[in-house]
Amino acid sequence: MGYYFWSEMMAALTALLLLLLIARLLTGRLILPTKAYTFLSFAGITAYVVFLFASGHWSRPSGGVSAEILVLWLMIAPMLLPLVSGLLGWAALRSFWRWCLLGVGIGLFLLPWVALLVVYLVGGGRASGR
Repeated sequence: MGYYFWSEMMAALTALLLLLLIARLLTGRLILPTKAYTFLSFAGITAYVVFLFASGHWSRPSGGVSAEILVLWLMIAPMLLPLVSGLLGWAALRSFWRWCLLGVGIGLFLLPWVALLVVYLVGGGRASGR
């Protein structure tokens, strides 16, 4: 399967989890059973880890404002997925595991940013010998 397909699946999963999290915050209760929230939270974190190890190329859709919004969402959704998954798991559970899911979600959310900062500070990307 192509990278574009995985980007679309990540965007759809992020949108679903975000809607469930917003519904949980607005209603003050869980709409689905707790096990469903836990499974979806774990699935989101797992999908993000798989996405980190995936590689490939995808072509950018063209055709106006809606295509630009789609491209922007496809770029942002994978970055938000671990954070939203962790928050959803935290909101659903009432045990020690809620903190584990929240910690993993925040950690995976910060991972690319910390890696970019380390590469920047170490001076990666420059040709050696210059």
